Amino acid sequence: MRTCLLILLTALGSLTAHAATKQAETISERESTTQAFYGWVLSHGGTSLPSPTERRQLAAFMDVAFVNLLKETAAAEQRCVAATPIGNKGNIFEGSLFVDNFEGATEVAYGATRQKGRNAYVDVVLMYTEQRFPKGHKYRSFSWQDRLKLSFDGHRWWVSDVIKGKTRSLSDELKKYIVEDSKHCGDR
Repeated sequence: MRTCLLILLTALGSLTAHAATKQAETISERESTTQAFYGWVLSHGGTSLPSPTERRQLAAFMDVAFVNLLKETAAAEQRCVAATPIGNKGNIFEGSLFVDNFEGATEVAYGATRQKGRNAYVDVVLMYTEQRFPKGHKYRSFSWQDRLKLSFDGHRWWVSDVIKGKTRSLSDELKKYIVEDSKHCGDR
């Protein structure tokens, strides 16, 4: 009886340790994906729609559907620019696409991560510092909060959306542009 109990406790302990290790690996992979994405975002300043080369870089940590959506949006924007009469400004993306600030961000801090099934949501605090203002000036620095959506494909975590200001989905904005906004290319 003691031997059976000892074997059962050993097996249970082994399973618990394995589960804890898997959970730690998952958390580490989520953090790595998050850091890779924001490392790219911070090093690319106020990037608007990424170029083909930049999309290939983003594909290292961004899910295929999101990368394809960026590609479709870039194609719609190019059609819009071509359809815009000379002298008018086409309906294009300007400023930083991946953060909720036109100029981009200069720093990021990670907050809570909540996992819901195969998705995880990372709260991020982003900061922009305008170097032309002296330290202490009211316009030198400001911060805001966004949320990064990660999706697990069974093997690893991928960036699948950016929720700007915690409410506005970048994916939804891109889809809306492709379907609706690009129809009015020459109207501006």
